[in-house]
Amino acid sequence: MFGIAGTTIFIRDGVVWLWRAYDKRYRDPKRQQRQIFIDQAQWLEERAAKLAVFRVQLGQDPAPDEWKLASLVSKLDDQDKRWVMKQTDIEMLRKYAADKGAECRDNAGRCGRFADELTYKLFS
Repeated sequence: MFGIAGTTIFIRDGVVWLWRAYDKRYRDPKRQQRQIFIDQAQWLEERAAKLAVFRVQLGQDPAPDEWKLASLVSKLDDQDKRWVMKQTDIEMLRKYAADKGAECRDNAGRCGRFADELTYKLFS
């Protein structure tokens, strides 16, 4: 009925259609999840960098007054601003910035590893 040419075209187009369906169903969600992990890792790295700068600036002499502190806080991420605005002790703020910066770097590393694992699953 179809002949060799018709059967070849049907198989070729069928394989392409099946591959696209598989790709859309199983690989696209992994790509999207991988991108989320990459974006989150970048955000955490930026947050850690801002906290490191904040910590260094808090340690400079003379100690920042409330206006200078408000200027430094304005450069932080929104999540860090909420907590920092409630504190007035410079040493506590420096310790917080160091601890939170280390936590952000650790979490960014974990997100990067998760993204690498998804990359491996996608291309293997």
